[in-house]
Amino acid sequence: WLISISGEDLSKDGNVTVTFESSIDPATTQDANAHIQSDMTFRVLAHPASRNVLHGRLAGGVITTDPATIVMKCDSYIQPVYEFRRARMRLKLEPNGRLEGVLGGYQPWYPIYWSHAKVGYIDERGFGVDAPALYYALRRNADAFPDPATGENTAISTAYMIEAVPAFVVRVDDKHAPRDASSAAAPLCTSPGGCAGPF
Repeated sequence: WLISISGEDLSKDGNVTVTFESSIDPATTQDANAHIQSDMTFRVLAHPASRNVLHGRLAGGVITTDPATIVMKCDSYIQPVYEFRRARMRLKLEPNGRLEGVLGGYQPWYPIYWSHAKVGYIDERGFGVDAPALYYALRRNADAFPDPATGENTAISTAYMIEAVPAFVVRVDDKHAPRDASSAAAPLCTSPGGCAGPF
C-alpha cells in the first residue's frame, strides 16, 4: 500500500492531497525484522484495486486529513477488505523522508472477527486467539454505527500505527506501459495487523 502526498509547497503550511492506494508490486524487506527497503519503485495501475484521495492540511510538519471513508483491499486469506469510516490520518513528515503517524476511524467489527474465525483452530492453536471471546469482546465494545433494526453498534474504534519509507511511484496506463515516474519520493508504509505486503 502506498501513500503519496502532494501540494503546492510541502515546505510550507497549507492544503495537501493524500492518496492512499495499492501497488501491484510486493514490498522488499531490508532485514529479518521486516523493515521495508527505502527508495524502491512501485507500479500503480491506471485503475488500482484500491484508491482513496483525501484532503488534508499540513501544519508544522504534520498532516491531518479530513474525515472520510477509506477502503483498502487486502489478502483474501487474512482479511479481504479493510474499511475505515469517518477515518482520519495524522502523518508526521521526518527530515530524512520517512513518515510516522496513525490511521484512526471506525472499523466494522464483524470482518475483524471473521478474519480469525474462518481458519478456526489454526488461529487458536498457532496464535492463541480465542475466537468466541474475540467475537463477544468486539460486539460488546463496538461503539459506532448502530444497526437500525437491532440498535447494536456495528463498528468499533480502531487505530493503526503507520511507519513509512520513501519510495518511487510509477503510473501504468491501461495497456500496462509506463507513463511516467514521479520525481519525488512517495512514502511506502509498512503493514498493519499482519496484512501481507506494504501498508
